[in-house]
Amino acid sequence: MNNKAVVLYSGGLDSLLAVHIAVNLGLEISALFIKTPFYKKDIKTLKQNLDKLGVELNIAEIDSEYLNIIKKPKYGYGKNLNPCLDCRILMFEKAKELMEKTGASFIITGEVLSQRPFSQRNKANILLIEKKSQLENLVLRPLSAKLLPITLPEKTGIVDRNKLYAISGRSRKPQLALAKLFNIENFETPAGGCLLTEPYFANRLKNLLKLDLLEYYKFAHIGRHFVIDDNLLVVARQKNEYDIIASYKDKFDFFETPDQPGTCAVFLKKSTKEQKKLASQIVLRYSKKAKSVLCVSEEGHQIFENLENIDEEKLNSLKVGE
Repeated sequence: MNNKAVVLYSGGLDSLLAVHIAVNLGLEISALFIKTPFYKKDIKTLKQNLDKLGVELNIAEIDSEYLNIIKKPKYGYGKNLNPCLDCRILMFEKAKELMEKTGASFIITGEVLSQRPFSQRNKANILLIEKKSQLENLVLRPLSAKLLPITLPEKTGIVDRNKLYAISGRSRKPQLALAKLFNIENFETPAGGCLLTEPYFANRLKNLLKLDLLEYYKFAHIGRHFVIDDNLLVVARQKNEYDIIASYKDKFDFFETPDQPGTCAVFLKKSTKEQKKLASQIVLRYSKKAKSVLCVSEEGHQIFENLENIDEEKLNSLKVGE
């Protein structure tokens, strides 16, 4: 065993503290950021704090693997659509790959015992994740190490356990105190967390999963969603969404208002004539002065006009994730 380690790095304070502790311990480290399909952070921002310490940032993209565990997680979901244990195991497996590639001997994380309700709830879950990712005794969690079984890096004397911490729970005070000690001034404030734990986003994603449309997960972020039979209509709410949705008009059945500026929409599956008519009514509902709707599909161009106003109760019954 050597003093080389891979640090799982999210850009948040806990993982940044883990990096600082590792550097202070004299370890040779590489940082690994796991980029999920729902990633929104700026890579340049992620690198800033690492650059100050001379730590290399590696990035692993896990889109297809991540979507697969959302579809069918072996260890189930958390409160919403968050497959926490499966997700963590996947991240550890990616860290193990980099560990083997770089010749490192162990990995380091910023995990805090009992901080998160599922993956970090207790020692049993933490140890299960290690076992399933084939990293037993090789995961050092410096923020909670003194509350957890001793790891191989500690046993062999590569890491001094006395220089590690015993933080647990959801309070941020201990971490903020450490940030002050390490002179860390710029770090992400803890807000929100995983999108899959947020009911609004999770409900939209669940619906995409139910309709066998998870490959279009990017639409979970945008528009108004309406379920029409086994199809999903996505209607733009604002200009930037209009531009995004309009960019798909050659791929999906597309709706817009040709006579007046309004909204636009797409079906994510091939639509029937009745579905097109209902979609046109919905588009008119969100277009102030428009009187007609143009549908562009494989069948060609079709104008829908002189349509009755859609009943608000029916409209609301079709909405998802509002």
